[in-house]
Amino acid sequence: NKTVAPYITDPTVLGNPVKIVYAGSVFEYAQQQSLIDCCQAVAQLANEGVTVQLDIHCPPSHITGIEERFVISHVIKLHGPLTDDADFFSTICAADILLIPVNFDKKSIDFIRYSMPTRVPAYMASGTPILVYGPSNVAQVQYAEKLSWGLVLINRDIKLLKEAIICLIENSKFRVKLSACACATARVSHDMQLVQENFRTSLATLHANE
Repeated sequence: NKTVAPYITDPTVLGNPVKIVYAGSVFEYAQQQSLIDCCQAVAQLANEGVTVQLDIHCPPSHITGIEERFVISHVIKLHGPLTDDADFFSTICAADILLIPVNFDKKSIDFIRYSMPTRVPAYMASGTPILVYGPSNVAQVQYAEKLSWGLVLINRDIKLLKEAIICLIENSKFRVKLSACACATARVSHDMQLVQENFRTSLATLHANE
């Protein structure tokens, strides 16, 4: 099995099985259907002999009554939310692939278009390769496309989704590239000390120009 130092991912190493992780909300008009697509892709890959599993960490109330839409294979497991920071970071760093699913329907796009989940910077800082599955006119997908911190799939297609997962499994150099880009983006754009310093600099410049 994959051995990971606390809060550091080695993207050259894969677990056995390859562990794909989603941690977050599962809302009908945000990510529910795209996450179900990911479940279908993982289940099909497992049936085709790929040693893979998908762990979903979310509030049980978000999927009450529809659990069977997610757990369509023994390689897909449902867990409660990661409410402890240490558990959250250790889980995403122990993963081989992290998922950011976004629904493709118009109602979901209108609802989530400008949303930037708080887990995104943590995902990037973990160094774990990220798969972003969603439409291109949503902020979090655009962010990944623009700065290349994740493998982005902007078309809803189970076959392409399977190919994207296989690409991440088989292409070690690509995983390293994604990991490095994500970590660099996290350092530059999401370091709180740096953000505070930039804010103070902006205020100082504003006052100097008054």
